[in-house]
Amino acid sequence: MKRLFLSLLAILAGCGAPTVKSVPVSGKLVKDGKALTFGAQKLPPGESGFRLEFLKLDDNGKEGLMFSGQFNSNDGSFSVKSAEGNGLPPGKYKVIVEKGARGLPDEFKNQFSREKTALALTVTDSKELQVEIDLDKKAVTAR
Repeated sequence: MKRLFLSLLAILAGCGAPTVKSVPVSGKLVKDGKALTFGAQKLPPGESGFRLEFLKLDDNGKEGLMFSGQFNSNDGSFSVKSAEGNGLPPGKYKVIVEKGARGLPDEFKNQFSREKTALALTVTDSKELQVEIDLDKKAVTAR
């Protein structure tokens, strides 16, 4: 009986939901040839004044899950956190960058908004990904 219980327990343990592999993604935002940095702004409570988001696209370009980048305004660096862990699942992404409080004009004049961004990132199945997002060149370089 004990052996049957242990066998059943082992079978059930292997029947969990499949895990989605996340690739650790980190990097730097660049503007005017140097890291994008800025000081504290007067903003409403809970408002960061800056959004860096990665919008997953399927093979047909249909929008899916949104992932947020954790941006450091002191040195222009960022990393991506997700519900599944640190990073992004492999796939194609729109990169969205907005500066300013929500509801107020975006300091980048909506160039990198969800609707207009030309910034794109492809995440491959790798150990980690280092990314540079150049806002002047409107380019994303990954290595």
